[in-house]
Amino acid sequence: MSLQSLTCQLSGTHLVHGDRGPENEVAHSISVNSPFRNVSRGNPKGLGAIDHEKQVYSRYSQDVTSRVEQILSKVNQGYAATYASGLAAAFSALVHFKPKRIAISRGYMGYDEFQEGDLCWLESPLHPTGESRNIPYYADKVHAVGGKLLVDSTLGPPPLQYPFKWGAGTAYFTPYFAGHSDLFCGILVVRTEDEQSASGTEIVQWLSKAVVPEGKEFDGIPGGLITKVRHSSFRRLMLMGLTLGTNGRWIQCLFSILLSKEEYAEKLPHSLDHFHVPATSLGGVESLAQQQIRADPKEDPCLVYLSIGVEEVEDLKNDLRRALVEISKGI
Repeated sequence: MSLQSLTCQLSGTHLVHGDRGPENEVAHSISVNSPFRNVSRGNPKGLGAIDHEKQVYSRYSQDVTSRVEQILSKVNQGYAATYASGLAAAFSALVHFKPKRIAISRGYMGYDEFQEGDLCWLESPLHPTGESRNIPYYADKVHAVGGKLLVDSTLGPPPLQYPFKWGAGTAYFTPYFAGHSDLFCGILVVRTEDEQSASGTEIVQWLSKAVVPEGKEFDGIPGGLITKVRHSSFRRLMLMGLTLGTNGRWIQCLFSILLSKEEYAEKLPHSLDHFHVPATSLGGVESLAQQQIRADPKEDPCLVYLSIGVEEVEDLKNDLRRALVEISKGI
């Protein structure tokens, strides 16, 4: 999602129909179920889907929260997750980011110089004064050194403020949407699409350097295994409607590699630990891998497609490196 695509307008269609699921109820009844009987096998959307047959456990998803999250995702132009309280949402953000330091206070005095690994927790508008902070200023400073920016936009929910437009990576809300007297929850919204795209592009560029002759290697990957890497970032023109993300990254986390032997392509997906195999369906946040001939008999048997999720880039690189070394040795 590019900055230009953030229209900063609420859609009545999304507000009214954004939570429409497969059932025919206008407003879904509240369920107190914890586990669900039916689990959809092999479906990467099994968590968080508005479908009875795809629910697993209410701690992850159930009909009411799934509907709420779908609407909040569209309203905030990101990917929303709801929590039982604001503290629960805040704790989840800290567990995810694992910051080395946290810059959080009125005006963030003493944090004029950010460091790599810092999390800037910026409340804007500020409680209780109602003052607004300069989000792009903090975004530029913390991103320049490899830090993260989370904007507590509780007092500025859409359409008053769209944190992603000004450089935030994560938005945090407590229930100013409806008022504490009516609702008690916490909300985190992230821009997963761009994060996956950035990870995908980095791994693509890394693997492309491993296209070397047999007898040589790159970063521990033996030569002669990978013969070609295909991805939109190798094209200078934007084709088929693909656009650039917030930092000039290509909005595409799927790519393919050609291996030198069909047996390598057959073994690689099953040698990976952090990729779901075999997996044709896209749409989840986990990484996927598959020898494409298994889904399309007309495809090159040496082609493996990879879809990069939200796992850490270094973990995925290590997984790919180890698997490639193993298949080269016939393990």
